Amino acid sequence: MTPKKAQHQSVIDAPKQSGNHTLHPATFGLLEWLQGKRKNPLLVGGTAELKHAGELCFAFTLPSAEVCAIPDAKLSGRIQDFMHSLTPAEFHRIQKHAEGELLKFQKTAVVPKKKATPPRQKVKR
Repeated sequence: MTPKKAQHQSVIDAPKQSGNHTLHPATFGLLEWLQGKRKNPLLVGGTAELKHAGELCFAFTLPSAEVCAIPDAKLSGRIQDFMHSLTPAEFHRIQKHAEGELLKFQKTAVVPKKKATPPRQKVKR
């Protein structure tokens, strides 16, 4: 996927229905929550386990504001219930959606390069 195509797709993103789940697009807030607050190893690097993939999949099945508002005490239980309700085919579909959203976000999040500042010259007075 080219950056231009990814940017065009990200503009027209809307929740998609897949089986029994509504899959939501990646938002900056959701990615910040997964990286910063949850420190998900799939996004920050490190040893990832199945529970981390489950957390990532769970995050894409609800609107980002709703996911980020779930208290930590209830979150692990909700993720565990979510994982117990998934079939392998559903898990694979959601995982593919999450992977596509993350790649799309990566390609459209371009940090502009700083212009080189010209060297300052001392003025003789």
